[in-house]
Amino acid sequence: MRLSRYQKPMWYHRHYRFLPYVPIHTQFYDWICAPLYVSLSKEENFVKNKDGFWMLPESTVERWDELLRHVNWLIGWLFAYKPPHQRLVRDPAELGYRKSYKTWNAASVQAQRSRDWFVMVFASATWLLAEYGVLTDVDRENQEVWKWLLAHGVDKGFLHAFINSTIVNITPSLPRAGCFMNVVGYSTDPDQTARQLNRFLVNAIPVWIPWNSQTRSFFSHSSLRKFQPSAGLVQSFELTRARIAKPLSKPALPARMPNNEPSSSSSVQQTSSSSSNYHQPASLHPSAPSAPATATATATAPALKPWQLHLQKRADARDRYLAKETEAQRQSREDRENYALRSYSRKSEVYIWEESTSGVRERKRVNKKEVDEVMSNYGVDQKRYDSVNDEWDICSEFGDWTERDQEAWDDEELYLDPFVAFNPLSDEEEPPAEVPPPQSEQPRSYTLPEIAVDDSPLSPPHDEDLFFGWEHPAELPGTMPKRIRRLFGLEFGKIEETCPPLDNFASKLLYRAFGGYQQPQVLEDKPINRLLSAIFQRLQHPREFPHLNGLAAFDLAPLSPGLKHTISALVTVVNGVYVISPPTVRNPAPHIVVYTPEAAVFACRLDDDYDAIVLALYHNGIRFNACYETEQSPLTSNKHLLSVVPAMYRKGTQSNRRIYEDYVQVRKYFLVGHRRRAALLRGGLIARIAAEVIGSQRECERLVLQDPSSTAHFSSTNVIVRLPNGNWLYDDVLLPSEKDCLLGIHFIGSPSRPHSIYGQTYDVWCWWPRYNVLESNKFGIYSWFWDDNNENFYQNRTNQFNNGVFPGAKRVKGWLDTSKVAEPLRRFQENYRLLCETAINESLP
Repeated sequence: MRLSRYQKPMWYHRHYRFLPYVPIHTQFYDWICAPLYVSLSKEENFVKNKDGFWMLPESTVERWDELLRHVNWLIGWLFAYKPPHQRLVRDPAELGYRKSYKTWNAASVQAQRSRDWFVMVFASATWLLAEYGVLTDVDRENQEVWKWLLAHGVDKGFLHAFINSTIVNITPSLPRAGCFMNVVGYSTDPDQTARQLNRFLVNAIPVWIPWNSQTRSFFSHSSLRKFQPSAGLVQSFELTRARIAKPLSKPALPARMPNNEPSSSSSVQQTSSSSSNYHQPASLHPSAPSAPATATATATAPALKPWQLHLQKRADARDRYLAKETEAQRQSREDRENYALRSYSRKSEVYIWEESTSGVRERKRVNKKEVDEVMSNYGVDQKRYDSVNDEWDICSEFGDWTERDQEAWDDEELYLDPFVAFNPLSDEEEPPAEVPPPQSEQPRSYTLPEIAVDDSPLSPPHDEDLFFGWEHPAELPGTMPKRIRRLFGLEFGKIEETCPPLDNFASKLLYRAFGGYQQPQVLEDKPINRLLSAIFQRLQHPREFPHLNGLAAFDLAPLSPGLKHTISALVTVVNGVYVISPPTVRNPAPHIVVYTPEAAVFACRLDDDYDAIVLALYHNGIRFNACYETEQSPLTSNKHLLSVVPAMYRKGTQSNRRIYEDYVQVRKYFLVGHRRRAALLRGGLIARIAAEVIGSQRECERLVLQDPSSTAHFSSTNVIVRLPNGNWLYDDVLLPSEKDCLLGIHFIGSPSRPHSIYGQTYDVWCWWPRYNVLESNKFGIYSWFWDDNNENFYQNRTNQFNNGVFPGAKRVKGWLDTSKVAEPLRRFQENYRLLCETAINESLP
């Protein structure tokens, strides 16, 4: 039993409705999957028992068993709540991770297969939770099924962690296998078919349907019109079908599932008589194309296809071999032929004829590890054995998928091995009041596991910044001395000669403008204060930009030759964002995308190294993305998808400490998988909260240096920008609902304000400023980097949450009212941005 055979679309079957939910990528970096995130490829990962046999360490087996008990208990009571007439998936334990083996290689293979099989169990649970609306219901904690689960011993902490995990929750970043669906034969009631298609749509499950005149008329029904393929898609399908000389015997081989209804697809009809001459029943030797039935026909015979030419050459070579083979060779060949009648040898080479991008079939060797799967996916008439060379050729054009192939498929291990024998209740029977779950021991209370980390070494600790030319670095408070030189390009070599005296400068916003928090009530007339005040005053007026050349070595001046050269070498402006391409040893080379001109100029002042720029952007709380370039166009995102269900509370609920503690717990369950890195790259308050939840600076640094997840390009929501050359940049991003979840958004029933999304009356409350407030120009507490003032705000509010003085949640308007910025500071920020933009524009060709 291999997971890979189920990670592709199969025919939709009523007794296997969870198979479309199987993820097509196996990932184990979630809270739920933390026990599974272990190395299984080395000898040191296994131990010997007292008999000298190899097995997994006892601690690993215990963690896997505990996870399996929780999942089985959940699935069992979901089945008992409303029997879904489904077959149960076998336990991963039955694949042998508890057993011992003679060699560690055998133990490794079975342990990896067992671990992969957990994905099938997760897919079954995902389907059940989606079927009962748990994943999409905004008020799920008041659902009957939710209360049923808790009443029968399902641990609430595990349920929250399970639902919010990236491998269970429905999210565009985790594409699933999907299915082929015979919509005409699914039901005689079009409304029922429409409901099923809508379930797939809401849950982001891809569906492929046969298309012909019968399905075209079927989709004309009023309830199915919204699912009808677009004219452009139908035209593309017709062109592709016309290009193929003979259609496949199934719409998308090699993936198949049993389908008891007769298919109406034109792609499964019998082949035309003109091509039937070239399709012989399967035999024990590579038959050449038979002679045309009308040998006297004067018409020119059609050109042979590549596979036909190959079989013809093999038949000629076979005849020459048989003419001179010895008795021993004949006996050996006949033995191979007799064995091939029953099965196939592991020593035989297997080749498959697959269609290339040009539409011509090419002969490709099948990997030994994939032979079993490939051989089982093709019918008897679609396989040819050459006993002379001990080779198999496989092609769907050799013959058709017959009823006997279907019967053999039904009796194969797909039904006998992966699924537990399960007799569903008939439609006439009434389900019992309470059905016990399958044989399973009730698990103990769920303990949130530690976050799994990669086996790669953690990034080294961040080196302290070095400062040169500072006479009085301690005069500035907090982290200002460490940041002001690189963030604002300031040098302090000859301040006295270039800056005028302070002259009783009285602005209380001077240090705040440069990232500080505490400022003396009366500024002393010192060199550092002179420089900062001179820049602050001149940036109140854009016309003063040229005079900034007279301030020391203020390298943001548009005429600074060193900075201009770096900007022109590294920066490309595309659709309002700044793409930075520093040199790196990584292959392919990633691109860094920042969203403000200040961040782009800051990155150009750093060391000319990818890792150094990424870490500096993260340490300063600047929003960025680290993307890979690809030619692959984005897939359309599912607009109906709600990846995170917000917290919903009944009317009259108060935003008190209990509600806050629920938020703190939920954000731990939520911040898993690709969301961890995406949140850290978001910068600002979201990155600060994510770092608090993760709890390790070294782990955060490791995450930001990682590549985008392997599934980032499966959703258009992850498109960062399209480059001028037509390629795309992708990276993991947080959806709006996911950002709201991290910021503590919750909905409380209100009698006055209807909320348009949910059709009920709710007020929106926030423990932290909502994401659209943070990203608006009206919110002044966060500018373009995370400074001392931001950190002080975060620490004060966090301390209030944890201490006796508990602050209440606020509405959006409340956050806007408390974050207004004084006019001088606002002008400084706007003009500084304009100055950076001017520097970039004058540096680029």
